[in-house]
Amino acid sequence: MAIEYNTYLWQEVKGEHVYRVQSDDPVIVKKLKKTKNARIIGQGINQYQLTFVLDFDSPKEARKTIYGMAGKTVVVDDKSGETHIVTYKHHSRNEQLNIL
Repeated sequence: MAIEYNTYLWQEVKGEHVYRVQSDDPVIVKKLKKTKNARIIGQGINQYQLTFVLDFDSPKEARKTIYGMAGKTVVVDDKSGETHIVTYKHHSRNEQLNIL
């Protein structure tokens, strides 16, 4: 059994160096909290989810940083220019029983 987490990265205004990252992956959120230029600007109400604002010099640098934090499957949605990262956590049999 695997839990799917989603992380989104987008540029606030084209041409600006400000990006937003929204994630429900506890591993990525923990890494973003430790990042110097990341600020929490929002959180989910009905689910665990945080939104951060970060400064990057280029879209390439932003994607590279988030891909490195994820270290997992990366899916890009070209229609909106938004990067969508999907990560999974596989649970052992004992963890599955605790979840249920």
